[in-house]
Amino acid sequence: PTTQVGDRSWRWQKCSELAYLQTAPDENRARSTLLTLDALVQQCEYMFNGTLPDTTGINQRYGGDQPKGSQVVFINYSDDPWLQASVVVSQSEDLPVCMTTCDGCGHCGAGVPSDVGAKCESLADSYLDKWLAAGAESR
Repeated sequence: PTTQVGDRSWRWQKCSELAYLQTAPDENRARSTLLTLDALVQQCEYMFNGTLPDTTGINQRYGGDQPKGSQVVFINYSDDPWLQASVVVSQSEDLPVCMTTCDGCGHCGAGVPSDVGAKCESLADSYLDKWLAAGAESR
């Protein structure tokens, strides 16, 4: 039950905002060749009453690869299929980027040896400490 709710929420986000519709690759595919972009868009329309992804609107609202915000650390991994959707260049002191590179460095750090991932984790920790301390001082 909880998983089903999470799955549907994730599908809604993919169908309404992100358009992260994964088709079968041309070679070495694990997905069916029936999972074409048209078929996946039809799934979105069916499941969510005609809803289609609005990536332009979402990018305008949140800034795309130049996000509107602050105090976010973007930790990326070299083999993450979401890498193209991430911020890969630091926009400011409050929007740092750190890339972990290794063979098999997947989404959310899957497959990352702890010693390889330590650099970005340490960077994130230092920014969080700095931002939390600044917030505490302003009270």
